[in-house]
Amino acid sequence: MLAEPCKSVDFAFKRCPNGFYAEIKYDGERLQLHKNQANKFKFFSRSLKPVTEHKIEQISQFVSKAFPKGESLILDGEILLIDRKTKKPLPFGTLGVHKKKEFSEANEVFFIFDCLYYNGQSLLHKTLKERREILTEHMAPIENRILLSELKTINKKSELKHLINFTIAEGLEGLVLKNPDGIYEPSKRHWLKVKKDYLMEGTMADTADLVVLGAYYGTGKKGGLMSVFLLGCYDPKTDQWYTVAKCGNGFDDATLEKLQNDLKPNMTKISKNPNQIPKWLNVNRDLIPDFIVTDPKQSPVWEITHTANGISIRFPRVTKVRDDKTWKEATNFDYLTELFEKSKPSKKENDEDEDEENLFHFGDTNDNNNNNNSSNNNNSPQKPTPIKRKLLEIDSDDEIEIQPKPNKIIRKSLPNSLLKLNFPNIFANQYIYLSSSLPMDEYNKLKRHIEAFGGQVLSPKDINNEKEDKTVLITLQLLRSRH
Repeated sequence: MLAEPCKSVDFAFKRCPNGFYAEIKYDGERLQLHKNQANKFKFFSRSLKPVTEHKIEQISQFVSKAFPKGESLILDGEILLIDRKTKKPLPFGTLGVHKKKEFSEANEVFFIFDCLYYNGQSLLHKTLKERREILTEHMAPIENRILLSELKTINKKSELKHLINFTIAEGLEGLVLKNPDGIYEPSKRHWLKVKKDYLMEGTMADTADLVVLGAYYGTGKKGGLMSVFLLGCYDPKTDQWYTVAKCGNGFDDATLEKLQNDLKPNMTKISKNPNQIPKWLNVNRDLIPDFIVTDPKQSPVWEITHTANGISIRFPRVTKVRDDKTWKEATNFDYLTELFEKSKPSKKENDEDEDEENLFHFGDTNDNNNNNNSSNNNNSPQKPTPIKRKLLEIDSDDEIEIQPKPNKIIRKSLPNSLLKLNFPNIFANQYIYLSSSLPMDEYNKLKRHIEAFGGQVLSPKDINNEKEDKTVLITLQLLRSRH
């Protein structure tokens, strides 16, 4: 079973008007476990490929203990690393061999959210509610090893809103919404996934799953290595691949070294020669790389994270190597274009066009309008009307706009170097949650900056208050990327 994006609370209740289960969406790797009566195990990834041994070497023995009466079973879940001290999950990608060595205080934990087969009986025809009851009855959770996924029954829109707010504030990946009466249908997208990227029609998106299309030589100590990569997406309408971003951040030296061997078989060196660009690739001349992939459909999918309004690609960095996804499941051209259009600032009907930096490199962007007749060149140019940026709409017709200057009451406590920049109130009318696990000095510093630029810092009590109806837009992770 797979999940489709859920763009709003209303959309969720249209799909499941009688309520649904909401599970924490874990930032790990999807895992399906098969056990037979001979006590032999097989593990499969989301794409049904065998899972690397080092990721599951300790899981088998604990599954037998967690299901003492389970002679044969098929379990669906997610595997990730959990810090034994903090009890919090570690980021996606830490299951890699060299990465795991950095986290000696963490265990691989298998979070089980479904049971498809138990002791000779297929459960595919049973409802999710019945399958969860079977799991609860026959499973004995093992701390820091085998756990049942966290689940909450949602019956009201306000409940879902608050759970979404809490999830974003805690820096979790999101939620998965499931119909309790639904049966398990392999490869069907009957579940809904809620992530920050999908909310508010996608204008909160800060990630994209892109395909590696090429590479550039690095400089300095990375000279001679493919260390900067050209990423893009597929457009089924034109049967072409379009470049989206050039990214060289996110990999440590060990991962970069491994990538040389992983990518080399599917790379062709063209030394930035435009005559060697394949017909399937639409690329701006300035972005022609040193290497081009031979077959983009055999190329890996990487998740990039970026900062800026909407999905304008600024400061991209690779945060996940999506071994569980193929090019078919990567972000496509239409979706990126749709989000890009929605992320652009709204303009009044009579506003003149204003030239802005094109941060999206959608292939070759040659201007075909250079021959326009400029008969009015003698007229004095008029200053364009400033663009009115509409940041957000929350269940009302009121627009929340950027205010011109920092809060005068608090601005005196800010460094002069910051005040000289005369930043606008970028946090105006936004509710922001800072984790209580932050060091006190860092918490106070961030709180001071947020309030100085129009924001309001919420406490954990505010987040869980059912009477409040606030939308948390910015988390600590995003704040750090802005400073």
